Amino acid sequence: MNTDASNTFNDPSLFATDLWGVVGTPGNSIWEVNSYAFVNVSRRETKTQITPVTGALAKLVMEDIDNIQPSFYKYKIEETDKPRKHMHLGVVLDESPSYVQGAQFTGIDVYSLATLSLAGVKILKDELSELKSAQGYTNEHRTIEDFGNTRLTEAQSWVSFDDVFASDLQGALPDVFLTPYSKVDGYHIVERTEQGFLVNVDASEFPVEFGWVAKARVPLKSGNDTNELIPNELMDQIRISAEEMESVRTKALTAKPAAVSLKSGDR
Repeated sequence: MNTDASNTFNDPSLFATDLWGVVGTPGNSIWEVNSYAFVNVSRRETKTQITPVTGALAKLVMEDIDNIQPSFYKYKIEETDKPRKHMHLGVVLDESPSYVQGAQFTGIDVYSLATLSLAGVKILKDELSELKSAQGYTNEHRTIEDFGNTRLTEAQSWVSFDDVFASDLQGALPDVFLTPYSKVDGYHIVERTEQGFLVNVDASEFPVEFGWVAKARVPLKSGNDTNELIPNELMDQIRISAEEMESVRTKALTAKPAAVSLKSGDR
């Protein structure tokens, strides 16, 4: 194993021949590693059998997520030789699918577990989009409704909307649909407001029962302001151009190691 300064930051690096080297073993593990970042090799050219999680695989992944039980725990040694006051939060190996375990099935591959969470979020987002579409949601509006049954004892009667529905209308007037459950000669809506509606019924006998549904399309309430602009200075650090990333990547992958020696006091 050698040191070199060929990385992007020109800092000393520990390196070995590519695809060679293991830190610790399943039975003799390093107790703690402190770092600002861990980066998994993920370039497309290093991978094979790339299979997106869709269709039947998406269903399998969601079933596995449902079967994994996040748990608080401590390692046994933390109650004796390495005391720790607070709990860990994680998963237990024997409750986890094989594809989030390490190559020897003795521990959890954190990168795989994080990607499993990402897959679950994407699947739930797709399902939520379908539900919102079925409920009349668009990017800017949603459909709300109220309904009920009313008994009229006279020709005209006022019907009040639910308070939450009335508040959500935000000034919109809903469409009201009536279904008489008694024999009537005619009926119509006399007046509509945000609070309710006045209905007139022509009938030879009272009381008259009918069902009603009120619907309206209103602006979508959201904690995310889709019209908010992200500052250019921030966006330039979020969306890096493909050309710039490729330039940095090529430099990192083609740099020749330049051996250096570490002395006492070097960071």
